Amino acid sequence: MGLRDFLRRAFASGDDDHEHESTRGDGGITRADGDAVASSADGTPPAHPNPAGGPPLPRTARTPLPRGDDAVRAALRLRLLAVDALPTVEGLPHLRAIAPGVVEVLTVDLPDRAVVPPTEQVARLGTPAELVSLGRDHLRELVGPGLERREIRAEDGLRFCFAHGAEHSTASLALVLPEVLAYLEAPADPRRGVAVAVPDAQHLAYRTIEGLESVMALGPMAAFARNGYDDNAGAISPEVYWARGPRLDQWEQLTRQSAEGIEIHVPAALTALVEED
Repeated sequence: MGLRDFLRRAFASGDDDHEHESTRGDGGITRADGDAVASSADGTPPAHPNPAGGPPLPRTARTPLPRGDDAVRAALRLRLLAVDALPTVEGLPHLRAIAPGVVEVLTVDLPDRAVVPPTEQVARLGTPAELVSLGRDHLRELVGPGLERREIRAEDGLRFCFAHGAEHSTASLALVLPEVLAYLEAPADPRRGVAVAVPDAQHLAYRTIEGLESVMALGPMAAFARNGYDDNAGAISPEVYWARGPRLDQWEQLTRQSAEGIEIHVPAALTALVEED
């Protein structure tokens, strides 16, 4: 049986029986002008609908940035968000599309939430490229003690892992995926890419592409992503992606969720890599 026929049979049912751990909370994402862009963990009463179709977004008071330029610089961090969580995509110092509906933004992290500042509030701190570089460096600092590797093994023996940490922005570590793999999976060989899922702000699921079994694990990963996306605040995406390239920052969608189940598409380029084994 060829790989394509095997995949067609293996993923036809869209079965989602697997062990699943989830926790609720997103750390609260807010624009510096006061508009919430993701549900807050502080219990603030909702005030307007969530454009992503989830729970209503809370109304928040104007959120000031830390005093002093050095304090703001120290709080800069890149984050991964659903684009529908943003009330606007204009006037931001940084916005990069990672995958359909998923974007990288620059935030200022406060003790109880993260603020998405408008350009005019941070323009004096440096060029956009300098601020993004600083935000990425601060994100890399989360890769270390406190970040744990946890494995999920489905009933059929297929497995994948997810990164678990105390931070509410663990999913954003997908933006520094090579560093995550070097820390949690060393030695790792991501030359063929990595299957990645970021269902919500707290979960980063992954499986290095290394043979037929890794592609078969897309089914359990897709179920994990769907459940995490449906169950948790801070939802990002219910899909699984193929991350590749030197920095693993070129993402291609491998799944499509619908009311009928999970459709998995393995592109020809990925099939050819797996068939090399």
